[in-house]
Amino acid sequence: MTGVYVIREDNHEILYFNKRVKEVAPNVREGMACHELWKGTCSNCPLLYIGDRKEAWTVNYDDPFGKVVEIAATRLLWEDTIPAFMIAVTPYAETVNFVYHKVLRGNLSTDCFDIIKADQKEIQDMSEYLTSLSDWFEGVAAYGYIYEEDVERYRKFVQAERIKEELKCGAKMLNCIYRRRAGYRFRWHTLEIVPEFDYTDDNQKVMIYVKDVHDIFQDGLAREETNIRNQEIINVLGEVNFGIYVVDLQSGGVNMVRTTEMIRQVMKADIFLWNHILDSEGINYIAPEDQKEFGNQYSLEAMRQAWQNGEKKRTLVCRAFLRGEWRYISVTAFFKDRKNRGGYAILAFQDVDERMKREMERTQNDRRMAAIIKSRYSIMNTVDLETGICERVYLREGNPGRRLEGDYDYHVRKALEEVVVDADQGKFKDMFFLENLRKNAETVEDFREDICRYQHRGTPVLWVEEHILYLRQGKKTVVNILGRDITTEKLAEEHVRRDSLEKTYIINSLSSMFFATYYIDLERETFRPVTQKTEVGNILGDERKYSQAIQVYARNFIHPDDREEYLRHISYPKLMDTLSRERPLIAFEYRMMPDQNNRRAWIRATIVLADTTEDGRPSRALYVAQDVTESKLREEQEQQALKEACRAANHANAAKSEFMSRMSHDIRTPMNAIIGMTAIAGRYLDDGERVADCLSKITVSSKHLLSLINEVLDMSKIESGKIDLTEEEINLSDLIGNLVTIIRPSMQEKQHNFNVRIANVEHEHVIGDLMRVQQVFMNVLGNAVKYTPSGGNIEMEINEKPANMHGYGCYEFIFRDNGIGMSREFQKKLFEPFSRAEDSRVSKIEGTGLGMTIARNIARRMNGDIMVESEVGRGTQFTVTLFFRLQDTAAPDTEMLMDLPVLEWTMMNRPAR
Repeated sequence: MTGVYVIREDNHEILYFNKRVKEVAPNVREGMACHELWKGTCSNCPLLYIGDRKEAWTVNYDDPFGKVVEIAATRLLWEDTIPAFMIAVTPYAETVNFVYHKVLRGNLSTDCFDIIKADQKEIQDMSEYLTSLSDWFEGVAAYGYIYEEDVERYRKFVQAERIKEELKCGAKMLNCIYRRRAGYRFRWHTLEIVPEFDYTDDNQKVMIYVKDVHDIFQDGLAREETNIRNQEIINVLGEVNFGIYVVDLQSGGVNMVRTTEMIRQVMKADIFLWNHILDSEGINYIAPEDQKEFGNQYSLEAMRQAWQNGEKKRTLVCRAFLRGEWRYISVTAFFKDRKNRGGYAILAFQDVDERMKREMERTQNDRRMAAIIKSRYSIMNTVDLETGICERVYLREGNPGRRLEGDYDYHVRKALEEVVVDADQGKFKDMFFLENLRKNAETVEDFREDICRYQHRGTPVLWVEEHILYLRQGKKTVVNILGRDITTEKLAEEHVRRDSLEKTYIINSLSSMFFATYYIDLERETFRPVTQKTEVGNILGDERKYSQAIQVYARNFIHPDDREEYLRHISYPKLMDTLSRERPLIAFEYRMMPDQNNRRAWIRATIVLADTTEDGRPSRALYVAQDVTESKLREEQEQQALKEACRAANHANAAKSEFMSRMSHDIRTPMNAIIGMTAIAGRYLDDGERVADCLSKITVSSKHLLSLINEVLDMSKIESGKIDLTEEEINLSDLIGNLVTIIRPSMQEKQHNFNVRIANVEHEHVIGDLMRVQQVFMNVLGNAVKYTPSGGNIEMEINEKPANMHGYGCYEFIFRDNGIGMSREFQKKLFEPFSRAEDSRVSKIEGTGLGMTIARNIARRMNGDIMVESEVGRGTQFTVTLFFRLQDTAAPDTEMLMDLPVLEWTMMNRPAR
């Protein structure tokens, strides 16, 4: 019985209620609010959804009026004046036969839902799937509520797009039968999706019911034979069928269990004769090219004959007009017996359009793949992993299609020994040995491909590529090995690799020249770094406008004196005006800002044209920066060296001019003496004493003139590199004795004190150029005598030091005097040719200025040197270091040197003043 009550629209006060309402709610009274009476049921009240519409309805469960009730709300004017709603609550009679497991209200447009009824445990289990309607559908399957054989069918049914399409075509109810977990077993359930009364294409509201129909099916199957057919139909429902027909093969009668709306409109009934569908418009929904074959396979006579022949199943794939388009369908007839009352056929029509298109595409791909395999591979080997037998098929070479069979393991091991190069044998064994194939096959779940490349022995070079394909087929894995000759590819790869390596070397070599590289898009006027220093990148960033980038760079890194010229030289207008195919680069050198160590750096910036537009305008360029500090410093050094060389040349010219002036004066003096003495001697030929005196003076002047000429000649030889050293035996005692004998007259004349001290001499007999050694010593001692005032002291000290040359001795000869000394400035140019001190005390002393130059050059030719220490007014010390080849290792006879009259000699016999 229906309960009816009326409530005000504004405050929901009850204005009227009937007897059924009083029976259900004895405490009801007029004037009370309905939500005070029906506590806990307002969440599913139709007034929540009525909006501006005339009426609305909902379904409620576990309601005071019944297990399942329909609640309808209708808008009206109570007593023609009060806006109100009439609420009618009607129990569902079908709740007696069906147990509703779950009820949802959903919206396909927004993918949301409300739970009207559901098991609380299921709601807890499904807590993570409450976000949307599609998630709830998926969660039921994912959580294991659906029997595994029915999961795929269930998931296809609940696809939102499919449901929308079916409802859009006018379906009043969609249902799916499947088995659902109930405790520790599964029961048959139906899932029904029904559009709500206010369903629209834009607001797709639906009710979703889950019913337990297990007992109905079981009871019906036990009561009636017809339900046996239903059981067969249920079995057929394992596949998704849009049409199911049961055909009595004796009478030809058809029961339409499921069909399309188009067929139902044509047939106008659920039971009809099968021949009617073949003779009526129904056959027109089969594609014309398939109608004849459809009739041959599924006419009543054909199906009856098939049943009589014991066929169990017959299937045909054809095309039919379905959902507004021609689609591939599968028609399957299952032939059954009916306990001595003839047979019947269950015809199931399934939409297989997508599957057929996939299979057709797969077939086309298989054919294409077969053509590719034949074009790429020459041999295919199929290995039976259980027996070890291999079948070889030749795909292209020789006789295409020719097949050979043999023991796989034997041939593989033979190939390893005879064919494969040593370097590739390890990977060949791992890839191809039978035990390794079996081991790899155990891990394959679906498909696996291994590739092995190896080289054959001998010449010419031969490379082979083998593809090992593992394909799982049930419990067995099939192994196919496809081989091809890749010699040409390998040689090409090697050529490319060498080219790439060479290019890499070139790029790396060029990169080492440039510490920064930038890409310039002249059309977009952008400046982007390729490589750059970190401190520059921190300021410039990744990409900038070209003009802005060079301004920022110049301001932060370029020396102020070079900035303006840099910006002018590589400005954007300058690049556009200057760069061309005829002039592909611009370069500019500038100074960087000094670093924290005040180090100067020079950079060469070069912009190289990379590409041009069709009309020849520059479009892309590279900016590279190279550190040229070293070359710039070397250039500066060279320029400085040139300046110094120029100064030295000028100085040498001046010195030579001075030398010529001095030499002309020095030569003129002895020449004048010679000429004068000759004239006097000629005038007084009868005066023998005067002639002898003139001849004596002529001899002295001639010797002086000869010494001047010899020094010039020696210097000339030294400068031309033509001075030669002779080797002769030298006795150091004799050398010192001769030296004293030569220099004694000069020292006696100036009353010098001369001492010789031998500090350490182990080897007295040496080999060297005696004359040149005496020349060196005489130059040094001669200067000491010249520049030491009368009565001064001159010392000579001899030391032998360890030598780093085998068979040679190092000798150090030190000459000291307390003469006038030399300034530091003159010491720096003492050994330069034609050098004489600018000192009034020595201006009248004769000399060419070549003596010390000649002495040092001779010393250096003997692997030695001459060093000087001097102070003005305090004297001078010359240290002459010479290397002599040793004659023997005997100690020198120092006693002989001690007998020399100059040792500890103080010129006691000097003449009286």
